[in-house]
Amino acid sequence: MTIAIKEWPAENIWESGPDSLSLWCHSTAYIEAIARHEGENHRLLSLEDDGEVIGLVTVADRRFRDSVDLYTPYGCQAAFSAGFEPACLDAIKAYSLAKGYTTAYLLIRPMVKGPFEWNAEISEASRYWLVPLLSAGENRVLLKKNVRNASGKRFTDQVRIIVGDSLDTKTTESLFGIYDAMVRDRDASATYFFSQETFAALLCRPNCRIGLAPLDGPIEAFAVFGQGRNTVEYGIAARRGAKPDYSAAIIWSAMLQAISEGKSLMCLGGGISPGDSLDWFKSRFGGLSVPQLCAKMVFDHDKFNRLSGEAGNEARFFPPYFAKRNCC
Repeated sequence: MTIAIKEWPAENIWESGPDSLSLWCHSTAYIEAIARHEGENHRLLSLEDDGEVIGLVTVADRRFRDSVDLYTPYGCQAAFSAGFEPACLDAIKAYSLAKGYTTAYLLIRPMVKGPFEWNAEISEASRYWLVPLLSAGENRVLLKKNVRNASGKRFTDQVRIIVGDSLDTKTTESLFGIYDAMVRDRDASATYFFSQETFAALLCRPNCRIGLAPLDGPIEAFAVFGQGRNTVEYGIAARRGAKPDYSAAIIWSAMLQAISEGKSLMCLGGGISPGDSLDWFKSRFGGLSVPQLCAKMVFDHDKFNRLSGEAGNEARFFPPYFAKRNCC
């Protein structure tokens, strides 16, 4: 596998970026934020195999004295649609060396379980849920079992799945209203902020699927699913109130839709913290608990050792001299 890397400036990413942005929809709130962040060189990298985008990484330059370090901003991670191959990390390393970076720090969401045998310090940062859709026969049984309630009614009868570029303006505005109200109600706008323009640009893409419920009457709940080469990524989800809760029905419906389109994996993400209610909810769909990884790479060891020595014992930072930065 030969991987090529292409740079996309964060500014105006929705007008100029790759279609595969919807694969990465859970974290793209940060694209809007980092595009306005002065003093940092933020951009999106697409990793391409024979012209097809297989991974997206948001990166930025951090500078301290004479060092320049590559990092993935907080809340972002590298998302890969075809499994994270060693060739992907090799390409990022080659890119970093060509840019003259001292270090690189990456949060990686691989679509495989490992093992990971790369020449870098790899550790587990958190965990997320990955659901096999086609490879595991027991998952098909699980799907059939769970799409009906105790009385035999199909949950999925209340859900429709539509393609993003078929959304009309009125529906998009309605979905944004539900999303915006939920974010404000949960006081989460500092983290999950989208302008209405960015929200619409994200959803109205051909490789985006939106689950809507119920079938009749006003929309009460929706979820966004970005599609990659073999995978589907569960992203933004919002609803008007606590009852009825269509969240599970939308996910089951999206799984059935993904199977019909030949996809093999669905990434549900994880909880805010291990074992919390969101993590428990995502564990219900027959998935595997998979590690999200943290990769730490040092390219200029002399500079790294000198600056780290000046910083003292700051193991909570990578590189340690980031502790000396006012922004940290």
